[in-house]
Amino acid sequence: MAIVAGTKAEAVIEVIRKIPESLRKKVTEITLDMASSMTMIAKRCFPRAVRVTDRFHVQRLAVEALQEIRIKHRWDALDKENDAIEQAKVSQTGYFGEVDHLIPWQIDHLINWRPVVENASRSDSKLVNKSYNYS
Repeated sequence: MAIVAGTKAEAVIEVIRKIPESLRKKVTEITLDMASSMTMIAKRCFPRAVRVTDRFHVQRLAVEALQEIRIKHRWDALDKENDAIEQAKVSQTGYFGEVDHLIPWQIDHLINWRPVVENASRSDSKLVNKSYNYS
């Protein structure tokens, strides 16, 4: 076993080749990161070994790819919602975001309570305005 300073393939190969070839041929498997220099080192120094990419790097690559997809879909959803809000302003209609996660009775319940909530909001606003009126 050897620890070699640096990552330049030729320098690492030079150090590893100091190990007798008979011993290097006994290596059956090498775990690598995804760097092409490490693949070249493994091929030249351990030609019989099976090269395996380590799980950490594969998982990280997969997570990064999924994150990119998630972000793209999120931006698409935000753009779609912003377009719907703008269209509601132009047509002077109310905008209600998608509520697919609510079941029908919850939607009905929320719609029935809307006037009560609006009235309470107006009353609260008047109360707040009066409490700050020092004249």
